Amino acid sequence: MRIIPGNAQNIGKRTSQQDYFGFSDVTNKEFTKKYGVLAVLCDGIGGMELGEQASQLAVKTMLREFPIQDANETVYDALSRALMDANTAVVDLANQQKKEIGTTLVAALIHNDYLYWVSVGDSRIYLYRDGKLSRLTTDHTYAMELRKAVQAGRMTVADAESHPDRHALVSYVGLSELRYIDRPIEPIQLVAGDKVVLCSDGLYNSINDEEIAATLMTGNEEKLMQLALSKALPYQDNITIETLRCMADPTDKSAKIMQAEKKVGCARIMSMVLLGIVIALIAGAGLLTYKGLTVQGVEAEAILSFIQNYVGSFF
Repeated sequence: MRIIPGNAQNIGKRTSQQDYFGFSDVTNKEFTKKYGVLAVLCDGIGGMELGEQASQLAVKTMLREFPIQDANETVYDALSRALMDANTAVVDLANQQKKEIGTTLVAALIHNDYLYWVSVGDSRIYLYRDGKLSRLTTDHTYAMELRKAVQAGRMTVADAESHPDRHALVSYVGLSELRYIDRPIEPIQLVAGDKVVLCSDGLYNSINDEEIAATLMTGNEEKLMQLALSKALPYQDNITIETLRCMADPTDKSAKIMQAEKKVGCARIMSMVLLGIVIALIAGAGLLTYKGLTVQGVEAEAILSFIQNYVGSFF
C-alpha cells in the first residue's frame, strides 16, 4: 500500500504553540522500505515551563533514534527504545534548566501494511475504517485511578466524573520513570482505505468521536480542524492532527495477482454455466438457434467455439 501523510495545526486561543509533530521522510524509498512510515505527535504540558521545548525535543529524538536498530531488535523494541531515549532527553533538559518539564507522546508506525504504536499521556491515536472510528490508546490521566476507586466501591460515578483533578496526567514524557506506556500486544493489519489519526487533546476536547468519524467520511484533517474551531470554545487549546492514509498501490504485485485471480475466477464460473447449458440441451435433444447456427449432433462444435470466444472476453 501507499501511505499518504497529512497534518493540520492551530494555536487556538493560547499564547503559544506547545504541540509539535513530525514524520519520517516518506520520499526516501530506501528508508520507507526498511523501516516504514513513522508519525510522532507531542503536546507540551501547559502547566509546566518549557512545554514547547519539551514537545519539540521529544519528537525530534523519537524520529532520530528509531531507525538505529540492531539485527535482533523487533519493531516494538525499536519504538520502545526510541521512546525511552526521548524521555531521557526531556529529563536531561529539565535537570539542566532546574525546572519541571513534560510532554505527551504518541507515535504510530506503518510497516509492511501493519500498524504499530506507543503512547504516553493523553494524546490519542484512532483508526478509521469503513465509517467507524476506533480509539487505540488510553488516556493516562487521574481518571484512571478514579475509575478504579469506583469499581472498588470507594467512590460514586458522579464524584469521579466531577473530580477537579480527573484530567491531570499520571504518566508523561519527562518523568524519571514512566508509570504507564500504551503498547499493544500485536500490531493491526491495515487495508486500503484505512486512516490512522494522531491528535492532541485540543481536538477531542472540542469535538467528540462521532463528529470525528462523520467528518472523516468525506473530509480530511483540515475539515476536522475547521469543525473543532467552529465550536468557538472560550479557552480553545492548541490543536494538532496527523493522519496516515492507506491507499492501494497500483504497482503492488500482490494486488495485481488478486485482480487477475478474480478475473480468472469469473471466467471459469461463466464457462461452467455455459457448458452446463449446452450439455443440458444436447442431453435433452433440444434445438437452439444462435445467429443461424443449429445445435444438434456434430453442429454443437459451433456453440463450443462460441463459448470459448465468449469466455475469452473476460481476460
